[in-house]
Amino acid sequence: MLLNTARRKVSRLPVNDRDYKILLALLIGTVPAVILGLFLEDIMATLFRSPLLVAVVLIAGSVLFAFAEWRYLHSPRERNVTIRTGLIVGLFQCLALVPGMSRSGATISGGMLLGLSREESARFAFLLAIPIILGAGSLKLLEMITSSEAVVWNVVITGAVVAFISGLFAIHFMLSFVRRHSLWPFIWYRVILATVVIALVAIS
Repeated sequence: MLLNTARRKVSRLPVNDRDYKILLALLIGTVPAVILGLFLEDIMATLFRSPLLVAVVLIAGSVLFAFAEWRYLHSPRERNVTIRTGLIVGLFQCLALVPGMSRSGATISGGMLLGLSREESARFAFLLAIPIILGAGSLKLLEMITSSEAVVWNVVITGAVVAFISGLFAIHFMLSFVRRHSLWPFIWYRVILATVVIALVAIS
């Protein structure tokens, strides 16, 4: 039903059934992060800012990525993104509300656990980020417009342009990387970073 409704609304556009499914998967996958983000953002910003907790989350994320790699090698793969895939990967995206958890890493791992290829998981993960980034950016822009404090708009615009360009390069690099390599470099990076954080907490 949802698929037919979306097809009618964009029937004049050059899209196929796979495009419809990806569109609906993105829309449905965005809902959990929006709902949980509105309710939990302040709690996460205050209760989960301990360096030790961040280190624990870094290690937990490494375990998740490693498990996704293990499942990836031992389970059959499906080529297409479904609405169910979008919802579950959207739930994985909610893990990024916890400081220390990578949004892209969590969503790519979620896609791999559901049987998508690394490249397809990464592509969907970055598409799934677009509504969240646009929504968060729009809220911040509204806050600045309605704020009583002076805003240096040339700095804001310059920063936005630089962030956009660097983001495109980062996405291109990541898609190229996962096409040829596994997530293990990121897993070891997180483990090493967590070890450093724990060591610094211990000696401070």
